[in-house]
Amino acid sequence: LILAFAVAVMVIAGLAFAGYEYGVPYVQYELAKKEYEAGAYEQAAQQFAALGDYKDADVMVRQCQVNQAQQLVGAATEEEVLQARALYAGLNDAQNVAHCDWLRAEIMFSEGRYDEAEPLYLSLGNQYESPARLTEIAYIRACDLFDDAKWEAAREAFTALGDYKDCADRYLDTWYTPAVSAMKDDDPETALTLFAQ
Repeated sequence: LILAFAVAVMVIAGLAFAGYEYGVPYVQYELAKKEYEAGAYEQAAQQFAALGDYKDADVMVRQCQVNQAQQLVGAATEEEVLQARALYAGLNDAQNVAHCDWLRAEIMFSEGRYDEAEPLYLSLGNQYESPARLTEIAYIRACDLFDDAKWEAAREAFTALGDYKDCADRYLDTWYTPAVSAMKDDDPETALTLFAQ
């Protein structure tokens, strides 16, 4: 306990000397650097911003914001990605804004929120794997139509997808499945008509 007290007194004395020797901005700058090095970018940015044009404080504010955004993106919850996107937008960093949009769309896609993800993928154009994701969303929707026995709509959707995955087989199933069902319902005429397709 005595040793800790002695260390604390020495630190305070050192800071007082530094404040006397170099001035208050120097001490504030050094404290902000310690926050930065500890990964507390939001606090460090505030401290650097309070220093105005002292040394490279303005550059350090920007670096703190970039690092904070990268830290948020690494966590990858939708809320944190949105926060990172806002930081990148404030920095006029279009490439990382688009990357955040991609990450957000991927989160939505993984949660089955296709109607929300689709506009983000569309806004990204050919960046990342957006076209592939849009095709996969169309495939999922076609399968949903099939599962809901919306045969005509499912046929159109599988036809539009061409040779993607098993679309050709699924297209044939849109004829075969209702034909088998018609046979089970003792409706051979409908079954024959469907099998003929």
